[in-house]
Amino acid sequence: MRANKTLFLILMAVVILLGIVATGGYAAAIDDPILAAFALQKGQSPDWLIQAAQWLSWTGGGIQRYILVALLGLLIGWWRGLHVGLGLIGSSLFSSILSTLFKMAFERPRPSLVPHLDTVHDFSYTSGHCASAMVVYLYIALVAPSEQRLFWMIPLILLAIGTGMTRMMLGVHYPSDLVGGWILGAAFAIAAAQMVSDRHNTKVR
Repeated sequence: MRANKTLFLILMAVVILLGIVATGGYAAAIDDPILAAFALQKGQSPDWLIQAAQWLSWTGGGIQRYILVALLGLLIGWWRGLHVGLGLIGSSLFSSILSTLFKMAFERPRPSLVPHLDTVHDFSYTSGHCASAMVVYLYIALVAPSEQRLFWMIPLILLAIGTGMTRMMLGVHYPSDLVGGWILGAAFAIAAAQMVSDRHNTKVR
């Protein structure tokens, strides 16, 4: 458990350090070219790709995100036990709260390199979509039976990454926002998975 707490604190420190670097403008040399390369634009990018990015992004934000997490929590609870389902819901909730607090603390403006293809009203760092997707999908992979874990891990991690990438494709996040969100979500997923394992003697290997 002590090692788990140490890892969590290290990952949180990385998120904070990255936020300081990003909001200080030190990541612009990397952020701006990558955003310019991946951002979609109406009239230039395929309509189907824009619509696909908007749909996948939609699943990771707003009230629908919480509905999806609640449904997944129920499914995981039925599959792996009630405590495991509650672990998913709790870790998702707390990571979302902390992501919002980071936005308020760093007050990083949204990118202005390209027109936004999604409506946003808050600050940029960290990406709540990335944090939410990573905590949910990584947690599910970590609490899967050990013999199935690799089978679940690869597609779920790709889904978490893909969900986050849509935020950059829609022009509303810098790459460093995504990385910060992914690390934040991973920290909560790992901590929550280990907690339910320790408390119920279902070791996550």
